[in-house]
Amino acid sequence: MSFYTFRLSYHAWILYLLISQGESTEEPRGILQMLGISYASCRLPSDFPSTIHLKREVIKDPDRKLPDKLLWKAFPKSSSQIVLLTNWAMNSDFNLLSVELLSAMSSMSSRFWGEKLTRDGNCTRTLLVDATKHLTKMQMVNANLVTVETGVMMLDLLAFLEKNGHGLPIAPIPGQKVLTVGEAIAIGAYGIGVNNHKEKASNPFGTVSNLVMSFKTVAWDRTLEVYSLKKFDRPDPRSLAFLTNLGRSFLTQVTLLVQPRYHLRCQTFSEFPSENLYANPNSSFYMIEESFAYLVEQFGKVEVTYFPYVDRSWVKVWSKETKRPMGSLKVNTKYLSGASSPIINMASAVVSKLVYMFPSFSPLFSRFMFDIEVVRMRLSGANDIWGTSHDTFFTFTNDTESYKSKGYVVLTTRADIQQVVYDFYEQFSLLRDQFKQKRKYPTTRPLKIRISSLDSPSSVKENGSPLVPPALSVLSPVKNHPEFEVGVVFEMEFLPGDESGVEFVEELEPWMYATFQGDYGLLRPLWSIRTEWAHESGSFKGHEGTFKQLIKHSYGPAWNTAIRVLDFYDPHGVFNSPFFESFSKA
Repeated sequence: MSFYTFRLSYHAWILYLLISQGESTEEPRGILQMLGISYASCRLPSDFPSTIHLKREVIKDPDRKLPDKLLWKAFPKSSSQIVLLTNWAMNSDFNLLSVELLSAMSSMSSRFWGEKLTRDGNCTRTLLVDATKHLTKMQMVNANLVTVETGVMMLDLLAFLEKNGHGLPIAPIPGQKVLTVGEAIAIGAYGIGVNNHKEKASNPFGTVSNLVMSFKTVAWDRTLEVYSLKKFDRPDPRSLAFLTNLGRSFLTQVTLLVQPRYHLRCQTFSEFPSENLYANPNSSFYMIEESFAYLVEQFGKVEVTYFPYVDRSWVKVWSKETKRPMGSLKVNTKYLSGASSPIINMASAVVSKLVYMFPSFSPLFSRFMFDIEVVRMRLSGANDIWGTSHDTFFTFTNDTESYKSKGYVVLTTRADIQQVVYDFYEQFSLLRDQFKQKRKYPTTRPLKIRISSLDSPSSVKENGSPLVPPALSVLSPVKNHPEFEVGVVFEMEFLPGDESGVEFVEELEPWMYATFQGDYGLLRPLWSIRTEWAHESGSFKGHEGTFKQLIKHSYGPAWNTAIRVLDFYDPHGVFNSPFFESFSKA
């Protein structure tokens, strides 16, 4: 055994002893600091419920900016144990936070990580809750509904529905393996798709939150003066605040709208010139048949991947096909059509390392990534596949290297889709070229553009009556702009550790807020993207209140109404977070 292997094994053994002895009253801070781990956990009060499994675990900062931390994590076995845990937290002055949200929302978790983790000296007063081990029951209610506990992984739910001959009308961000049902609802995970020229106008696209017909959540009982489980049905206007709650409440069970299993054809094209795909719709050179808006009209479900230093883009479209089209490959496995093969994963990792050493080669590396995936798709036949939605709609996994991301959605009309895409593309390209002149290449990673419907009231009904959409969903309709009916989603990725990516966002974000403020589009940041926010370090630095007001303004009166409801059912702030506190001060 080499010296370095021995050293690593020794450190792992010490760490195991520290974690396994969760009840120890000693504080081994020196050893933890030697291992590069921040000791931020104290002995819990002796009255912690003995029936709930508890242990300390090393948790990594999702943004890789701060040291790993040793934190308490609870594993409740049932909804009643979550209630028990909540009442304990209230009496012990602790906050509860779903562990899944740490990796989903930088807008909430990074502030928790950096500011509130040690609010009482060196002692953490926030307890992480992991529902994925035990809150995993699923049951078909009837042909239209499924009841599921919120610790279930979305991938497992979709597999369960597939086995029972059903599926969801949407699948959030195709391919996410680590998204739970509770997390998908908390952040309002969106799906790809609008109605194409052949489909009915009432198809329920939008967010997963809009599919919830009823749910159970932990709520304060003002009569008994304790937290207990409370059921809400969708017609109840108070329910709208919980359906994209951003971790401000804890749902334990939901009943979702489902539909019979259907088949999709997924086609991937690589020959679309970017200048045509994102062209100015008012230009005399506008080729409508190669535009993003035309693809939306023809297919409904569209995702494009723009490689900033390549003159072409990937185009991925889905269409409902009852029978296998001639030339399509029948599939019965997931991820075949995506960009997460072992080859592309290995190439991506190599590219990341090389770009650090030779930034000026970024355009060449970008082209290499584009070409190698085109070859893979053609050799495998994955550029034209057909199967159930479960097998054709999943296009990537979370096995690739973690990148820093930034995501927005612009709510607009169908007639203005192309204008929104063109304006963004022009500004993005302008900044790319300006950074290139400074020998900075923050846009090595591709830009993804997707289309989604809003959470339309007419798409989800009960007893024939339309239901009001979730209040804080990024795809909730705009009261003052009823003509807005779709959302154009822009997601950017940046290499971790590349500060030029932060600079790029600092330049881009103020332009986006100034451009999309309600004339022909309204901007909202995606809750579901883990990222740096420009107000923390860039153009909005020192003006956080202005930044937060812009976000609140995009939701109108629904924002304050939802916050009042969430506060009413958690008056002791057990599920409060720095994220919500910062908005209340804005």
